[in-house]
Amino acid sequence: MGNKKKKIAFLYLDKTYSVYHTVGIAIELSLLPNTEVVALCNQRSLPLLKSKLSESKNNVTIKLLRPYWYFQVPVYVEIKIQLRNILFKKYKSYLKSFDTIFSNIYSDLAFKKIVSDKSKMIFYDHGPANRAYSFDDAIKKYDYVLLHSWWEYEKRKELNQITKDSFAVIGYPKLDVISNNQLSTFFQNKNKTILYNPHWDKNFSSFYKYGIEILRFFKNNTNLNLIFAPHSLIIERYPKILWEIKEFKNCSNILIDLSSEKANDMSYTRYSDIYMGEFSSQVLEFSLLKRRPCIFINATNIKQKDFPISWSMGKVYDNFSANQLDSIVEESETLFNNEYSNIQLSIMEQTFSIPKNETSSFVAAKSIYEFLKG
Repeated sequence: MGNKKKKIAFLYLDKTYSVYHTVGIAIELSLLPNTEVVALCNQRSLPLLKSKLSESKNNVTIKLLRPYWYFQVPVYVEIKIQLRNILFKKYKSYLKSFDTIFSNIYSDLAFKKIVSDKSKMIFYDHGPANRAYSFDDAIKKYDYVLLHSWWEYEKRKELNQITKDSFAVIGYPKLDVISNNQLSTFFQNKNKTILYNPHWDKNFSSFYKYGIEILRFFKNNTNLNLIFAPHSLIIERYPKILWEIKEFKNCSNILIDLSSEKANDMSYTRYSDIYMGEFSSQVLEFSLLKRRPCIFINATNIKQKDFPISWSMGKVYDNFSANQLDSIVEESETLFNNEYSNIQLSIMEQTFSIPKNETSSFVAAKSIYEFLKG
């Protein structure tokens, strides 16, 4: 790398979940010689970034990127107006000074067209690969890619998405960032707790068909706890949810969380006994932390050939009924003990290649450092 410092920008222009996935890498990279690491963030991610960077020694600088206006618009609007592109244009001259741009969402590739195609771009997905969408050919446009596992490497190699010198297998750096988090207690009882984590997209989500029925079941069956923590975009895509869930907010066995950091920092996946939902990468985190029963709801008639990887980890219900949840919960535990515990172990070993003697964040930083020297 010589004596000249390499300027590396980490992009945090989305919701806060991306901070957990990559801030550990930014920290480790900033401690290596001849590197200048800057976290480019929006107003939404700024408080969390400051908090996480304050927890350990680092040389990361934060730079807030503001649009031309000084107010926060909903994420859904940001996506519609392509706010990333607006920020890239506004800060073009500043952004050109970076040798490397670290990204965890394909939309950041607009950087190459708007700012510079000379800066190297590094990609690390904001969650483990779980379905065909994760293996988009857009990844070919990156100069270097960090992967969760050797299985992912083989898969991308088959798809001609990767070359032997353009990747590193690093495991799961998010674990490094949340490792010191204290285990929270969310209910003052000893009931089993089900985490219901529906997707926002109506093409896949079970919420639009069954969500209120599920909440009503738990309201009427106080022997079970429910953490209702849907994908945060659901509020913006379906604002009516705020009115529909009002009757459940004061139930002692129901916790509703539509947007807090507890939904991102593994607090709920650590605490819950059973996972219920469709195919969020959270279910893979859930089993990575500890193998437990899973319930999958196929509310939109997804065909078997399109099933996500995680749907091998528990029974998939094509004809779901919220009224039968007590028996479904019982069945999920029996099936887990008899069948799915071993399957989950196999899928975890496939999905995550966790380093044994170093943290994932350090392995990632070291690999990037070597790549930039080349």
